[in-house]
Amino acid sequence: MGGSTTSADLEDFFAEQRQQPPTCPIAVALMALSDEHAARLRAALALDRRTLQHHAISAWLRKHGYSVGKGAVGRHRNGVCRCQ
Repeated sequence: MGGSTTSADLEDFFAEQRQQPPTCPIAVALMALSDEHAARLRAALALDRRTLQHHAISAWLRKHGYSVGKGAVGRHRNGVCRCQ
């Protein structure tokens, strides 16, 4: 397992990365949800986290078929997700 690794040795990893651009799971849900549900999610995300906690939004998303954790919700609400 010794030796040095060059970028050429890792080209297959970089190719996979180019094929699968990182996407925020909230953005994925917003694009796939019906207009009504997307509007409701946007309204929920806009509320202060003391009014509506991340875990409540995460639970709502899971109920609608999206595996999104409270951490992803928090990153999106704080503007540090992959959307930004």
